[in-house]
Amino acid sequence: MHDPNVTNGSDAFYPAWDDTPADLGDAPQALVDAARALPADTDRMENWAAIWATDTIEVSKQALANVTYQKAGPRKWTIMFSDRDTYLKDADKLKRQQLAKAGARSAAFVNRIFQ
Repeated sequence: MHDPNVTNGSDAFYPAWDDTPADLGDAPQALVDAARALPADTDRMENWAAIWATDTIEVSKQALANVTYQKAGPRKWTIMFSDRDTYLKDADKLKRQQLAKAGARSAAFVNRIFQ
């Protein structure tokens, strides 16, 4: 997460998660390799959405680790980091992992449809 607006007390926390990792640059092949290394989904295709959504909820716990937040007004929260630099580095790593999963899952979906 490289958004300079994400600081203690920032209201730019959620939108910053929509950014790609700061160091993505030349990493697409690494993402492809990571996606290929993921285990294949062996459950019924009809169950994939629920499985993937559940995984996303579990991963979201990591996204909120080492962060505290407090309501500051309507639709406004104050965000505090125990270690902002480490948090941002970990956030970029988590984004890469999720991007790899998304690629693997998209490929699995297309492959299953066209079998």
